[in-house]
Amino acid sequence: MSSPTSSPEEISSARRIMVWKDFVPLWLRFPLMILIIIVFMFSGGVYMSAVAEMSGSLSWITEDIMMAGYASMTGLTMAFPLLFRILFRFNTRDILLVSAIIFIISDCLCMVSDFLPLVVLLSFISGFFKIVSTFVCWNNIQLKITPQRDFAIFFPFLFTFVLGSVQLVNIATGYSIYAFDRKKRRQ
Repeated sequence: MSSPTSSPEEISSARRIMVWKDFVPLWLRFPLMILIIIVFMFSGGVYMSAVAEMSGSLSWITEDIMMAGYASMTGLTMAFPLLFRILFRFNTRDILLVSAIIFIISDCLCMVSDFLPLVVLLSFISGFFKIVSTFVCWNNIQLKITPQRDFAIFFPFLFTFVLGSVQLVNIATGYSIYAFDRKKRRQ
């Protein structure tokens, strides 16, 4: 039995990112999804690469801050069993909107709160919704990357992007701390 071949029209239709309204140009949809993924991946309640600065400013011990950072990672992993259920139950716009609102609220509260159990809980929630929104975005651009749903192409792209973002956020945090510390010393 021969495998079915895709026509150019089917491939073109598969490469459309359907989450956007029709007024968003086709060429802009993919970069916008990548931008949304970058914003979600670079945001978080507690940055573990800033432990020394946070422990000095909040008078928390290093282990407390690490616990909040690990709570964020636990939230990331706790979402995986629920991702497909969430994806099939709600539409993409609703998931992204709710995730963004909860993500913004939890991150803002993490910034201003000095009550450690609340920071740990909010970091967990932030990590959970970070991976939910990121997964939804990747699910929508999967056919743009590989119209045949070839996971041998898609997963290396996905893992490189996600793991690269994790490393880049630590580098960006370090350089931000250095720049603000240098600016404070000049004043």
